[in-house]
Amino acid sequence: IDEASGDVERAEKGIAHALKLFQKVGDVWSAAQMAVLLTGFQSLHGDADGAISNLRTALDLQHSLDLHEAVPATLVRLGKELLRAEQPEAAKIVFEEALETTPPSNDVRLLCMVGLARIALDHGDAYRGTALLTDARALLTTPLADPDYLTVVLLQQEASLALQQDDVKRARELAEQAWHAAAQLGDAGTQAEVAELLADTLFHAEEFEAAARMLGTATGLRGLRDDGSPRVRAMTSMLLASLGSATYERTYRSGEEYPVPLTV
Repeated sequence: IDEASGDVERAEKGIAHALKLFQKVGDVWSAAQMAVLLTGFQSLHGDADGAISNLRTALDLQHSLDLHEAVPATLVRLGKELLRAEQPEAAKIVFEEALETTPPSNDVRLLCMVGLARIALDHGDAYRGTALLTDARALLTTPLADPDYLTVVLLQQEASLALQQDDVKRARELAEQAWHAAAQLGDAGTQAEVAELLADTLFHAEEFEAAARMLGTATGLRGLRDDGSPRVRAMTSMLLASLGSATYERTYRSGEEYPVPLTV
Protein backbone atom coordinates (compact mmCIF):
# COMPACT_ATOMS: atom_id res chain seq x y z
CA ILE A 1 0.00 0.00 0.00
CA ASP A 2 2.81 2.41 0.89
CA GLU A 3 4.63 1.78 -2.39
CA ALA A 4 1.43 2.11 -4.44
CA SER A 5 0.74 5.48 -2.85
CA GLY A 6 4.27 6.75 -3.48
CA ASP A 7 5.60 6.39 0.09
CA VAL A 8 8.61 4.45 -1.15
CA GLU A 9 10.90 5.01 1.82
CA ARG A 10 8.33 3.64 4.26
CA ALA A 11 7.57 0.70 1.98
CA GLU A 12 11.25 -0.18 1.61
CA LYS A 13 11.81 -0.07 5.37
CA GLY A 14 8.74 -2.20 6.01
CA ILE A 15 9.80 -4.90 3.55
CA ALA A 16 13.35 -4.92 4.90
CA HIS A 17 11.97 -5.33 8.43
CA ALA A 18 9.69 -8.18 7.32
CA LEU A 19 12.63 -9.88 5.62
CA LYS A 20 14.63 -9.85 8.85
CA LEU A 21 11.69 -11.26 10.81
CA PHE A 22 11.14 -14.12 8.37
CA GLN A 23 14.85 -14.92 8.38
CA LYS A 24 14.84 -14.93 12.18
CA VAL A 25 12.00 -17.46 12.43
CA GLY A 26 13.40 -19.61 9.62
CA ASP A 27 10.58 -19.01 7.13
CA VAL A 28 12.70 -19.46 4.01
CA TRP A 29 9.92 -19.02 1.47
CA SER A 30 8.48 -15.82 2.97
CA ALA A 31 12.01 -14.44 3.30
CA ALA A 32 12.58 -15.16 -0.39
CA GLN A 33 9.38 -13.33 -1.26
CA MET A 34 10.50 -10.27 0.69
CA ALA A 35 13.90 -10.45 -0.98
CA VAL A 36 12.21 -10.37 -4.39
CA LEU A 37 10.22 -7.30 -3.37
CA LEU A 38 13.39 -5.60 -2.19
CA THR A 39 14.95 -6.05 -5.62
CA GLY A 40 12.58 -3.38 -6.92
CA PHE A 41 14.12 -0.84 -4.56
CA GLN A 42 17.65 -2.03 -5.36
CA SER A 43 16.87 -1.47 -9.02
CA LEU A 44 15.58 2.06 -8.41
CA HIS A 45 18.74 2.84 -6.43
CA GLY A 46 20.83 1.69 -9.41
CA ASP A 47 22.07 -1.53 -7.78
CA ALA A 48 21.39 -3.78 -10.78
CA ASP A 49 23.90 -6.41 -9.71
CA GLY A 50 22.29 -6.76 -6.29
CA ALA A 51 18.79 -6.96 -7.76
CA ILE A 52 19.79 -9.59 -10.31
CA SER A 53 21.63 -11.65 -7.68
CA ASN A 54 18.63 -11.64 -5.34
CA LEU A 55 16.24 -12.63 -8.12
CA ARG A 56 18.46 -15.55 -9.11
CA THR A 57 18.63 -16.62 -5.45
CA ALA A 58 14.84 -16.48 -5.25
CA LEU A 59 14.57 -18.64 -8.38
CA ASP A 60 16.91 -21.22 -6.85
CA LEU A 61 14.72 -21.31 -3.72
CA GLN A 62 11.54 -21.65 -5.76
CA HIS A 63 12.99 -24.59 -7.65
CA SER A 64 14.31 -26.24 -4.47
CA LEU A 65 10.91 -25.91 -2.75
CA ASP A 66 9.05 -27.18 -5.85
CA LEU A 67 7.12 -23.91 -6.08
CA HIS A 68 7.03 -24.08 -9.83
CA GLU A 69 3.98 -21.85 -10.17
CA ALA A 70 6.01 -18.91 -8.82
CA VAL A 71 8.92 -19.34 -11.23
CA PRO A 72 7.48 -17.65 -14.38
CA ALA A 73 6.68 -14.35 -12.64
CA THR A 74 10.16 -14.25 -11.09
CA LEU A 75 11.71 -14.99 -14.48
CA VAL A 76 9.79 -12.08 -15.99
CA ARG A 77 11.09 -9.78 -13.23
CA LEU A 78 14.61 -11.04 -13.83
CA GLY A 79 14.30 -10.48 -17.58
CA LYS A 80 13.13 -6.91 -17.04
CA GLU A 81 15.97 -6.28 -14.60
CA LEU A 82 18.54 -7.64 -17.06
CA LEU A 83 17.17 -5.25 -19.68
CA ARG A 84 17.55 -2.35 -17.26
CA ALA A 85 21.12 -3.54 -16.65
CA GLU A 86 21.66 -3.44 -20.43
CA GLN A 87 22.20 -7.19 -20.72
CA PRO A 88 19.79 -7.99 -23.59
CA GLU A 89 21.21 -11.40 -24.50
CA ALA A 90 20.85 -12.64 -20.93
CA ALA A 91 17.34 -11.14 -20.80
CA LYS A 92 16.38 -12.94 -24.02
CA ILE A 93 17.40 -16.29 -22.52
CA VAL A 94 15.34 -15.61 -19.40
CA PHE A 95 12.20 -14.54 -21.29
CA GLU A 96 12.45 -17.60 -23.52
CA GLU A 97 12.82 -19.79 -20.43
CA ALA A 98 9.67 -18.26 -18.96
CA LEU A 99 7.79 -19.05 -22.17
CA GLU A 100 8.86 -22.68 -21.89
CA THR A 101 7.25 -23.15 -18.47
CA THR A 102 4.31 -25.58 -18.53
CA PRO A 103 2.03 -23.90 -19.26
CA PRO A 104 2.83 -20.18 -19.10
CA SER A 105 -0.14 -17.98 -18.28
CA ASN A 106 -1.29 -15.49 -20.89
CA ASP A 107 -0.06 -12.71 -18.60
CA VAL A 108 3.44 -14.18 -18.60
CA ARG A 109 3.31 -14.78 -22.35
CA LEU A 110 2.35 -11.16 -23.00
CA LEU A 111 5.06 -9.75 -20.73
CA CYS A 112 7.69 -11.99 -22.32
CA MET A 113 6.59 -10.98 -25.81
CA VAL A 114 6.90 -7.31 -24.88
CA GLY A 115 10.38 -7.93 -23.45
CA LEU A 116 11.49 -9.88 -26.51
CA ALA A 117 10.02 -7.19 -28.78
CA ARG A 118 12.10 -4.57 -27.00
CA ILE A 119 15.23 -6.64 -27.49
CA ALA A 120 14.47 -7.16 -31.20
CA LEU A 121 13.79 -3.47 -31.74
CA ASP A 122 16.95 -2.43 -29.90
CA HIS A 123 18.88 -4.75 -32.24
CA GLY A 124 17.30 -3.15 -35.32
CA ASP A 125 14.94 -6.05 -36.09
CA ALA A 126 11.79 -3.98 -36.58
CA TYR A 127 9.97 -6.81 -38.38
CA ARG A 128 10.27 -9.28 -35.48
CA GLY A 129 9.68 -6.59 -32.86
CA THR A 130 6.50 -5.42 -34.54
CA ALA A 131 5.27 -8.99 -35.03
CA LEU A 132 5.80 -9.76 -31.34
CA LEU A 133 3.87 -6.64 -30.31
CA THR A 134 1.03 -7.62 -32.66
CA ASP A 135 0.89 -11.07 -31.05
CA ALA A 136 1.01 -9.49 -27.59
CA ARG A 137 -1.91 -7.18 -28.43
CA ALA A 138 -3.93 -10.20 -29.57
CA LEU A 139 -3.47 -11.68 -26.10
CA LEU A 140 -5.37 -8.74 -24.60
CA THR A 141 -8.55 -10.40 -25.92
CA THR A 142 -7.86 -13.58 -23.93
CA PRO A 143 -8.47 -14.24 -20.21
CA LEU A 144 -5.86 -12.35 -18.20
CA ALA A 145 -5.27 -11.87 -14.49
CA ASP A 146 -4.45 -8.16 -14.83
CA PRO A 147 -5.58 -6.84 -18.24
CA ASP A 148 -5.50 -3.17 -17.23
CA TYR A 149 -1.86 -3.28 -16.17
CA LEU A 150 -0.89 -5.31 -19.22
CA THR A 151 -2.58 -2.77 -21.47
CA VAL A 152 -0.37 -0.05 -19.99
CA VAL A 153 2.75 -2.20 -20.48
CA LEU A 154 1.89 -2.86 -24.12
CA LEU A 155 1.04 0.78 -24.88
CA GLN A 156 4.41 1.83 -23.48
CA GLN A 157 6.33 -0.51 -25.76
CA GLU A 158 4.22 0.47 -28.76
CA ALA A 159 5.05 4.11 -28.02
CA SER A 160 8.75 3.25 -27.78
CA LEU A 161 8.49 1.55 -31.19
CA ALA A 162 6.95 4.71 -32.65
CA LEU A 163 9.83 6.76 -31.22
CA GLN A 164 12.34 4.41 -32.83
CA GLN A 165 10.52 4.93 -36.12
CA ASP A 166 10.72 8.73 -35.62
CA ASP A 167 6.93 8.96 -35.46
CA VAL A 168 6.88 11.34 -32.52
CA LYS A 169 3.19 12.23 -32.97
CA ARG A 170 2.11 8.60 -32.80
CA ALA A 171 4.43 7.96 -29.87
CA ARG A 172 2.88 10.88 -27.99
CA GLU A 173 -0.64 9.57 -28.68
CA LEU A 174 0.22 6.10 -27.39
CA ALA A 175 2.06 7.49 -24.37
CA GLU A 176 -0.95 9.64 -23.49
CA GLN A 177 -3.20 6.58 -23.77
CA ALA A 178 -0.88 4.78 -21.36
CA TRP A 179 -0.88 7.85 -19.11
CA HIS A 180 -4.67 7.85 -18.79
CA ALA A 181 -4.85 4.07 -18.44
CA ALA A 182 -2.24 4.17 -15.68
CA ALA A 183 -4.38 6.66 -13.77
CA GLN A 184 -6.95 3.92 -13.28
CA LEU A 185 -4.48 1.49 -11.70
CA GLY A 186 -3.68 3.45 -8.57
CA ASP A 187 -0.06 2.27 -8.63
CA ALA A 188 2.53 5.03 -8.30
CA GLY A 189 5.38 2.97 -9.74
CA THR A 190 3.53 2.24 -12.98
CA GLN A 191 2.37 5.85 -13.23
CA ALA A 192 5.95 7.02 -12.81
CA GLU A 193 7.18 4.71 -15.60
CA VAL A 194 4.61 6.21 -17.95
CA ALA A 195 5.65 9.72 -16.90
CA GLU A 196 9.22 8.84 -17.91
CA LEU A 197 7.97 7.62 -21.28
CA LEU A 198 6.04 10.86 -21.75
CA ALA A 199 9.21 12.76 -20.91
CA ASP A 200 10.94 10.83 -23.69
CA THR A 201 8.27 11.79 -26.22
CA LEU A 202 8.54 15.43 -25.12
CA PHE A 203 12.31 15.29 -25.49
CA HIS A 204 12.00 13.93 -29.03
CA ALA A 205 9.61 16.80 -29.79
CA GLU A 206 12.33 19.17 -28.51
CA GLU A 207 10.09 20.35 -25.68
CA PHE A 208 13.01 20.18 -23.29
CA GLU A 209 11.60 22.03 -20.29
CA ALA A 210 8.39 20.01 -20.44
CA ALA A 211 10.47 16.82 -20.60
CA ALA A 212 12.48 17.85 -17.54
CA ARG A 213 9.30 18.70 -15.69
CA MET A 214 7.82 15.30 -16.55
CA LEU A 215 10.92 13.54 -15.23
CA GLY A 216 10.36 15.42 -12.01
CA THR A 217 6.73 14.31 -12.07
CA ALA A 218 7.90 10.69 -12.24
CA THR A 219 10.05 11.20 -9.16
CA GLY A 220 7.23 12.97 -7.35
CA LEU A 221 4.78 10.18 -8.12
CA ARG A 222 7.13 7.37 -7.12
CA GLY A 223 8.81 9.16 -4.25
CA LEU A 224 12.22 8.19 -5.59
CA ARG A 225 14.24 8.93 -8.73
CA ASP A 226 14.87 5.92 -10.92
CA ASP A 227 18.66 5.77 -10.96
CA GLY A 228 18.59 2.31 -12.55
CA SER A 229 16.80 3.29 -15.77
CA PRO A 230 18.98 3.71 -18.89
CA ARG A 231 16.23 5.89 -20.38
CA VAL A 232 16.19 8.24 -17.39
CA ARG A 233 19.98 8.45 -17.21
CA ALA A 234 20.28 9.24 -20.92
CA MET A 235 17.51 11.87 -20.85
CA THR A 236 18.93 13.53 -17.75
CA SER A 237 22.33 13.85 -19.41
CA MET A 238 20.90 15.26 -22.65
CA LEU A 239 18.52 17.64 -20.90
CA LEU A 240 21.33 19.00 -18.74
CA ALA A 241 23.31 19.63 -21.93
CA SER A 242 20.33 21.27 -23.65
CA LEU A 243 18.97 23.37 -20.79
CA GLY A 244 21.93 23.92 -18.51
CA SER A 245 21.95 22.76 -14.91
CA ALA A 246 20.05 25.73 -13.45
CA THR A 247 17.07 25.55 -15.81
CA TYR A 248 16.99 21.77 -15.68
CA GLU A 249 16.96 21.68 -11.87
CA ARG A 250 14.28 24.36 -11.66
CA THR A 251 11.90 22.66 -14.08
CA TYR A 252 12.62 19.18 -12.71
CA ARG A 253 11.86 20.32 -9.16
CA SER A 254 8.63 21.98 -10.28
CA GLY A 255 7.45 18.64 -11.64
CA GLU A 256 8.57 16.80 -8.53
CA GLU A 257 6.81 19.18 -6.16
CA TYR A 258 3.63 19.68 -8.22
CA PRO A 259 3.08 16.49 -10.26
CA VAL A 260 0.95 16.92 -13.35
CA PRO A 261 -2.51 15.41 -12.66
CA LEU A 262 -2.79 12.03 -14.38
CA THR A 263 -6.35 12.70 -15.51
CA VAL A 264 -5.47 15.80 -17.55
